[in-house]
Amino acid sequence: GMLGEGAFAIVRRLRCRTTGQHIALKVVQKYPLLIRNMLKQLDNEVQIQARLQHRHVLRLLGWLADSEYVYMLLEHCPGGSLRSLLAQDRVAPYGLPEARGARYFAQICQGVAFLHQEKCIHRDLKLENILLTSSDEVRICDFGWSAEVQLEQSLKTTCGTPAYWAPELWEGTPQDAAVDLWALGTLIYELLIGHAPFWGHSNEEIKAKVLAVDLRIPRDLLSAEAANLFHCLLRRHPKDRWPAGKLLNEHAWVVQALAALL
Repeated sequence: GMLGEGAFAIVRRLRCRTTGQHIALKVVQKYPLLIRNMLKQLDNEVQIQARLQHRHVLRLLGWLADSEYVYMLLEHCPGGSLRSLLAQDRVAPYGLPEARGARYFAQICQGVAFLHQEKCIHRDLKLENILLTSSDEVRICDFGWSAEVQLEQSLKTTCGTPAYWAPELWEGTPQDAAVDLWALGTLIYELLIGHAPFWGHSNEEIKAKVLAVDLRIPRDLLSAEAANLFHCLLRRHPKDRWPAGKLLNEHAWVVQALAALL
């Protein structure tokens, strides 16, 4: 069956004849990427995902290519994405219950801490790119925009999703792993509150709110620790944002969620 469709790719579910297990097959067209100068990006995605092995990073089981397509065999996540989960299970008009959001977020932090340790910046962390396994475990996916970098190198290209863009993306200034930390703040805000923290009818409006860090948190909805987490990640200056490893070790809300996972 069909699992999803992107701009230049489709994802289908396959069943292994010998084991009966389901896997996902991602088929990416080369030509549209070639004319947009994006083949290198696809190559990046495959190379990065083949190298990164972590419990909370989607596993690339194998891949091959012909003249027209690249075929990637990926771990299958029947739980769908956090985006679809939020649409189904939200406590309207808000997001997921705090304990459930915390459980997912702690796992995402573990995956992101690993990526950053491996000098890999995801650059498009959002609810759509967090999948759930049959046992309700998190898998970070879609490394199409990832750039493997030595952290001192600057990344000047703009990509990803505007609602999740950090201030430095809007300003076109050099970016490092801190763009992922801003995206983590945006992601957990949306998961708990039900909408993105900075939104507007135009990109200009979003940009103005992001640059002002115009952050509004509904009163009495969340614990003080959860509200504090937003302020640790959604900070104007990249170097002021808490790294994922620090959140896992020092932030009470994340530490507590982590303990509950064990």
